[in-house]
Amino acid sequence: MHKTTILFTLLLTLAASGCKKGGASAENPDPSIYGKWFLIASLSDPGDGSGQWQAVQTPHDNYITFKTDSTIETNYSTGLAQRFTLTGNSIIHFVVAPGDTVNNSYHIDHNILTLMGGCIEACGQKFVRDGD
Repeated sequence: MHKTTILFTLLLTLAASGCKKGGASAENPDPSIYGKWFLIASLSDPGDGSGQWQAVQTPHDNYITFKTDSTIETNYSTGLAQRFTLTGNSIIHFVVAPGDTVNNSYHIDHNILTLMGGCIEACGQKFVRDGD
């Protein structure tokens, strides 16, 4: 085998193995969501559009961790799914049970994650990335 071919094969193998560790995948295309996030605010609307974001009383007590194996770890919601998938259009699918998902929109801006949806009326949560 030619030296150039061997070098190319080695570089291709290293690049492919590096992509599997924590980058985007077909199932979860947004690597920026991975990691631990602390709840800092919530929004609930009574149905008339008057809902406003409210800071949580004890920020950094409640968290959610999105792991690269598509599992979730959290201490604040027992009803939250244990798995998730993402789509390329900023939608997160929380898998509650086989064949049953709750869909939320998500947005990340300056280490603030905003999750919206999952309720009949407007609702959402804001999180700050661990370490900020």
